[in-house]
Amino acid sequence: VGQWPALSAGGTFGDRRTNGTSTNNLTSAMTAFENQSRSRSLGITLRVPIYAGGAVQSGVRAALAQRDVTADELEQQRRALVRNTRNAYQGLVAGISEVEARRLALVSARSAYDASQVGLEVGTRTVLDVLNNQQSLFNAQQAYAQSRYNFLQSRLLLEQAAGTLDVDDVQDVNRLLTVNAPAP
Repeated sequence: VGQWPALSAGGTFGDRRTNGTSTNNLTSAMTAFENQSRSRSLGITLRVPIYAGGAVQSGVRAALAQRDVTADELEQQRRALVRNTRNAYQGLVAGISEVEARRLALVSARSAYDASQVGLEVGTRTVLDVLNNQQSLFNAQQAYAQSRYNFLQSRLLLEQAAGTLDVDDVQDVNRLLTVNAPAP
């Protein structure tokens, strides 16, 4: 580019005609005339760079190095995108299993709490048993809510990594995070 000879050519063509009359002041005679001229030009320019102390070669090496750096940065971004998408997908798949497991644990904790209350009424359980089961129920509710939150967060991260996240998706998640929302 900057180190190779460059040849350029250019040309012009012109055609000019003039018609008119001329008057002789001494004789008052009028003479008609026609004047025609053509011009043509052609030029060739050859530029041969001379050695500039390595500046041209240095500029070429710098441009090639910048190209390589840019290509490496692009590859790093591509790999990060693939990694983030894969991680978000795996988080979503794991989240589905976790939400279901936490839901079943919540059902079990609720049954244990209900059974301990009945046992307290008939005298087979103590108040401490009921309180322990109530604490287990609250812990199960919290774990279930956290697993739902993690699942929804993974869903948003996957949509973001895939480039499909929009306002409607965020509004859907907000609706699911309300207190009485059904489980995903």
